[in-house]
Amino acid sequence: MSTQDHGDQDEPDEVTFGPDWTVTPRVAASLLGIEHRQVLRLIDHGDLTVQYEGRVRLVELDSLFALRRERPLPRHPAAHPADTDTDKEHRQHDH
Repeated sequence: MSTQDHGDQDEPDEVTFGPDWTVTPRVAASLLGIEHRQVLRLIDHGDLTVQYEGRVRLVELDSLFALRRERPLPRHPAAHPADTDTDKEHRQHDH
């Protein structure tokens, strides 16, 4: 067994959706955990593959997940964030 085989065991099989599966830039922002304007910037830089339905840009899910795998994106807190680690810690101590 070579040492190169170990890397394959850690990564799950890659799932692809194909070009028919798309989301709006706002949904893409939500899936990536970043702001809408950052998604627009990624589209403009060619980091996300888009399709056009009239004037509406739709982001291909495959490019979205590929981007998420390739590099961690800066995350900005949402207006109404989900439970934070600190909140969970406090809840554990309350019991």
